[in-house]
Amino acid sequence: MLNQTKKFHRKKNHREMLFRNLATSLFLYEKIITNKTKARALVSTAEKVINKAKSDRLINTRFVYDYLLDKNAAKKLFRVILPRLKDKTSGYFNRYDVGTFLGDGSPKTIVQFYDYKPVEKPKEIASEEATEPQKPVTKKDLNRAKKLEKLTKDQTRGEVKTIVRKKGERRISNEK
Repeated sequence: MLNQTKKFHRKKNHREMLFRNLATSLFLYEKIITNKTKARALVSTAEKVINKAKSDRLINTRFVYDYLLDKNAAKKLFRVILPRLKDKTSGYFNRYDVGTFLGDGSPKTIVQFYDYKPVEKPKEIASEEATEPQKPVTKKDLNRAKKLEKLTKDQTRGEVKTIVRKKGERRISNEK
């Protein structure tokens, strides 16, 4: 039973890509929700990546850029996350069990950095228009707006100039 690791019913390449993808998401968003067993394996993988990134050797920097699937995640790791973690040697993450997934009933776990603070959205200034409830914009509304915009523009084809005044009402005039 030496070197016993979870295989997650995946082949080696698929399993490696799974953890690269999870680590990339964790560094980008600083908080993710996943399965409990994946979270346990992810924390150890992500800590190894952080420890490699902490060293100033060029080969380790290249490893981090190659390992993470999104270059923005690697940039965020080096510019934002590492300065916060310079005093710690391990224990960068917290794991919280928050229930079960509805589909298969597997335990749901939140993985986040130990100093994670959610970003607050700026509060909007109250105005008269904001008090009215706005109906959500649908794809149908956007298509109607595009068609109306096309119709309201002056259209010149040859010698005939078409000006649309209202939806569905056109005035055609010949101007020379």
